[in-house]
Amino acid sequence: MRPGRRTLASAVLATSFLLVTASGVFAHECYNASASPQGNLMKAANTNGNWTLALDVREVIATGSSGFVSGLPVLNACQQTVFLASWQTTGFPLVFTVGGGNNMANGQGNTIAENNLNMATGLGSNNRGIDHFGDTGQALFAAVNTAYGAAFAAAC
Repeated sequence: MRPGRRTLASAVLATSFLLVTASGVFAHECYNASASPQGNLMKAANTNGNWTLALDVREVIATGSSGFVSGLPVLNACQQTVFLASWQTTGFPLVFTVGGGNNMANGQGNTIAENNLNMATGLGSNNRGIDHFGDTGQALFAAVNTAYGAAFAAAC
């Protein structure tokens, strides 16, 4: 049985709320948008806490939680396929890890994030190299909502 429109709207709204509340965790963090999912998972598993798994999109849609995010809707296999097809069009990685300690990205003049003059040029949100959640957050949350919306609307 397919969920009704009201249920779909509630699920998308709840997802938005959860992602917005999780955004505080990510506000000052950077991630490597160019790393492969395997590379990001290996960094998180093998660097003694210098890299932390923030989010594995595949895990969160299958279980409802991953890394710093929890409480999201669990999708069936068909819905996961639809979600991932939508996600692929965004350019965002499947796995996000955040670095700590000496692994933080140092920009021009050893400045990071919003203190780096290059951030105003869009380099912190171009889905290449080191990106900043503070700059990509709204687009990332919109992509998650769009993908969940497509998954819920699918005839699965």
